[in-house]
Amino acid sequence: MMIPRCIFRCLLGAAALLPPVLGANEVPMQAKRVALFKNGYACVQMSGLLPQGQHVQVKGMPMPIFGTLDWETPPGVEVQEWQARCVPGQENSQYLDSLLRANEGREVVLTLDNKRVLRGTLQMLAPRQPAPEGAFRAESFSGVRPEDDSLSMVALRIPHEGLVCIGVDHIVGIEVVGQPAPPPAAAPAAELELLLSASAEKQPLQLHFMACGLSWLPTYRLELQDDAPARLVGQVSVINRLLDLENVDLELITGQPALGEACITSPLVRLTGLSSFLQAVREGRDWLPDALRPGASTSVYRAHSKAKSMGAMKNEAWLCDDDSAYAMQMAPMGEAAAESATQAEELTYYTIPGFSCKRGEVVERELFTISVPCRHVYTCQVPDQRALQNMAHSGGPQADIWHCVRLSNEGTLPWSMGVVSCYAGGRFAARSTLPFTAAGQENLLRLSKTLEASVNCREVVESAGFGSRGQKDAQPGKYRGEVSLVNHSSHPMEVELCKEVIGVPDEASDAGQISVTPSYYGNAHSTIMWKLKLAPGEQKTCTYTYRYFND
Repeated sequence: MMIPRCIFRCLLGAAALLPPVLGANEVPMQAKRVALFKNGYACVQMSGLLPQGQHVQVKGMPMPIFGTLDWETPPGVEVQEWQARCVPGQENSQYLDSLLRANEGREVVLTLDNKRVLRGTLQMLAPRQPAPEGAFRAESFSGVRPEDDSLSMVALRIPHEGLVCIGVDHIVGIEVVGQPAPPPAAAPAAELELLLSASAEKQPLQLHFMACGLSWLPTYRLELQDDAPARLVGQVSVINRLLDLENVDLELITGQPALGEACITSPLVRLTGLSSFLQAVREGRDWLPDALRPGASTSVYRAHSKAKSMGAMKNEAWLCDDDSAYAMQMAPMGEAAAESATQAEELTYYTIPGFSCKRGEVVERELFTISVPCRHVYTCQVPDQRALQNMAHSGGPQADIWHCVRLSNEGTLPWSMGVVSCYAGGRFAARSTLPFTAAGQENLLRLSKTLEASVNCREVVESAGFGSRGQKDAQPGKYRGEVSLVNHSSHPMEVELCKEVIGVPDEASDAGQISVTPSYYGNAHSTIMWKLKLAPGEQKTCTYTYRYFND
């Protein structure tokens, strides 16, 4: 996240209340609890034991965002003065890769490990191919795939020789002709200095803040079984580009928070507490304090002294809920894992205890395994008459019949939207998307177009109309249509047939349900829905009539 330099000039200039003190004791901090949104934002809680002395310093912490830097000090100890600053990131450890990327299109001189020297223009950069998905999966424990975006090959265009490909591992030196472009530095970090009211050696100091660089992605495996509930396995991939996590309590948050990025004033100044920020998220309101609205005084930048301890917000900071939700028991992976979650308003928190992941890694874990009611249905969406006419002229099919499964969420927690791989009899059957499914809700998954059923549509004119809709004495034409379905298989089928109509339907056979959407400028748009059961080899024809103006 790019931070305007002017903000930090204001921040550092106004933070002179706490002058730097040489020899300030550093507090070693470690992440203890992390809650992730899908969009890359994370609520981080870090903890460390205070050293001797009243002046302490925290270094190397991730950059807080949205002004959510809060702390919790030991009982009886208050923060008298504090200062937060942004520290430029260190030079990228992959210096050669960074220098090559930054100078693509420039003339360079490369020295190879065989003492050969080449001069030309950098043309193409090829990243290394990642390991296949199966390479980082383990049987007993989730595996790790390192995030490797380093370069494997570069292409150098040499005059009179053409394009030459060179392995990056063979490059031992690079010189840029003219003014080189510097490689990008690593992301900036944050430092925090606190002046405590009293020394609290070996007592805990906790930091709470929002950061960017951690996200999670749910995936599912659906195992279909004949005449039995399906087995749904929920998996999660955690993408870590923020900091090393070692034995943390991880929470995965489902929901769509409104974060108000356009109102960001400063990433470090304590504009609002983390508890207030999450309270605004769940209520769907803007979190920015009134004092920071456009036109308000900017004196908030100088509000660094005599800050109070934030011990009162320790419970609501994470779950926006009561103490019992904050202190919930962490369940092990497996069948019970589906119960290791709680809800706070519109957000749901799935928990994974003892989670570890290095910065730059992608870790995949199993979240839950449950049995879900599953019903096989066949769906057919028959388009309106205009689309059918266009299909007839082009020779395309009238409609497709899809083999689907309808899943019921009979638990107490929702399923987050994610990709689902379906298997039947141990063989791959389909790959689809599982929509967000609230508790007690049903959702439909498409598996494949069926070859065991067919559909045919035809329409005839019963009476011709005249005039256009809205004209005086105009009369709509009356049409009769039919949709024929045939079950070519040796098993019964449950079919959900939907027919779209331009006009107003009058009647539909076989208990068809009619819905009409009026239009102010032309014919209405309507749908007719049938729910049918076809025996093996059975053919069924559904009929309908509708009125339509020839406009």
